[in-house]
Amino acid sequence: EISPLANENSLLSAGILTASSVFAIAAGGSRWGLGIYGLLLGPLLALLEYPRAFKVERRWQSRLYPLFRWPLIGKLYTRCVLHLVVALPCLFCLPLTAPSLSLLISACLYLAATLRGEKFCLPESDAMNRAYLPAGGRGMSLPTQPPPMPQSQTELANSGGFSNY
Repeated sequence: EISPLANENSLLSAGILTASSVFAIAAGGSRWGLGIYGLLLGPLLALLEYPRAFKVERRWQSRLYPLFRWPLIGKLYTRCVLHLVVALPCLFCLPLTAPSLSLLISACLYLAATLRGEKFCLPESDAMNRAYLPAGGRGMSLPTQPPPMPQSQTELANSGGFSNY
């Protein structure tokens, strides 16, 4: 699958875009406004990319506590266009060139995933993820007995046990 790779790449690119935007603003120059553009859209892109895509057969699990579950962002073609919109203006500012190239790679990966017919499945609930069992494996059962408790200092002293105190 290509879409999980694009998801991970764009999540990393959003973090790098945010850090590079701070540097672009601090460095000044004639295009410091693009640094503000990247500083505003970097965290927003990271929040939109946070839920991980998983296959229909549920080989990929979602991250815990996804913040946004927007159906419009679930389409891979929409994600491709969003990455292009964020990346193209950032190409004109030198400190933002590397993260914008990485976002362009993510856009190309999303486009390739769209052309291959992959689907982005939004996780419905955490209960669905907990109910998933690995192929051919068993789920772990809860323990029936509590773990052994350490002896108190008085019981150690009365039993003649060794104590460092």
